[in-house]
Amino acid sequence: MASVATLLTGATENTGFKGIAGRFDRRNLLSFGVGIQGTMAFVRTDTGAGVQATLDSGVVPVDPAMPGLLQRLLSHAASPDEAAQFRILWQERVRRMLVDHADDPRLVRLATLNDRPDA
Repeated sequence: MASVATLLTGATENTGFKGIAGRFDRRNLLSFGVGIQGTMAFVRTDTGAGVQATLDSGVVPVDPAMPGLLQRLLSHAASPDEAAQFRILWQERVRRMLVDHADDPRLVRLATLNDRPDA
């Protein structure tokens, strides 16, 4: 999830973009264990305003074949066809999240942060 946050915001823990002429430094903007209630929080560095986001992936059901296929993959017992089927089912679920449920308020819930999570 931290990689997703970095891709969305450019924020990193202590590596990454050092900025231009003293501006736009993205280092030390990614924090862990800050006691938020959501899955992830986003806070503006200029105003301190922020939101916490909570993902409920259960809103988009897993295909019934996926758990068994995953088990076979993890135990190295899956055939190439089973591995391909799992990839297809996984990508289809991601597509449903991003396309079919793009406006579903149950999938991603946002709540305003009253205080900065690092305060």
